[in-house]
Amino acid sequence: MEKMSFAISQERGKHKDLQAFVGKWKGISRVWLEAGQLSDESPIEGTIEPVLDGRFLLHRYTTRFKDRDIEGLYLIGFDLQSNQFQVAWVDSFHMSTAIMFSKGNPNDQDFEVLGSFPDQQEPPQQWGWRTDMHFEGPDLVIIAYIITPTGQSGKATEIRYQPA
Repeated sequence: MEKMSFAISQERGKHKDLQAFVGKWKGISRVWLEAGQLSDESPIEGTIEPVLDGRFLLHRYTTRFKDRDIEGLYLIGFDLQSNQFQVAWVDSFHMSTAIMFSKGNPNDQDFEVLGSFPDQQEPPQQWGWRTDMHFEGPDLVIIAYIITPTGQSGKATEIRYQPA
């Protein structure tokens, strides 16, 4: 099967689909540091804008965790060569000075990517991080699940955005 061109993807492919996320958003950010125990709920504001002629989206957001200000960036794309979504995520809370890279195969319902990061143990163990972005009516919902080295999964963060 021939690879889709970027121009065609903008017209009727995944690059066009990604444009649905573009906008200014306000909502609530929730964080769970332990399974089933909500650790914080704070207001969040974000923008998602196309960059590099629509090749990528840049999600920039600000929120808080308890008394701490948090900023974050997601660079979101769809690689036509590998036929996968790709995300690079940095923030001033979860990621410290690291960049988490995630990727995922397209499906018809949602945008979902999977990444990983090492813990602080010796030797370090890999933890997974699955991010799902979808719409519930006009609201954009971004949920991230942490996956332990043994494979157990639990909700870690949830952003519920409404158009600003």
